[in-house]
Amino acid sequence: MAKGTIASFHNNCGELVSEGVTYNFHIDIVEGGVALNKEVEFELDNGGYVKIVYGQGANKSQPVKKKQESKSNTTKILLTEDK
Repeated sequence: MAKGTIASFHNNCGELVSEGVTYNFHIDIVEGGVALNKEVEFELDNGGYVKIVYGQGANKSQPVKKKQESKSNTTKILLTEDK
């Protein structure tokens, strides 16, 4: 697991710097809390992209589950009045 420092964070996107390399991340992959200039641990996927960021208070034993939007199966019925 690599360590880095949060360099910026704005509109749910951030950058962290580790050993002179800057990585971009989205809030959806953050476990715990992040703040500017705070050190965090993170993991990279095989492509070199940030897979997960462990911030303050993170539970490192459980992987982050991606948030999925639920789609409901509702049918709209148009009620009309017979004349």
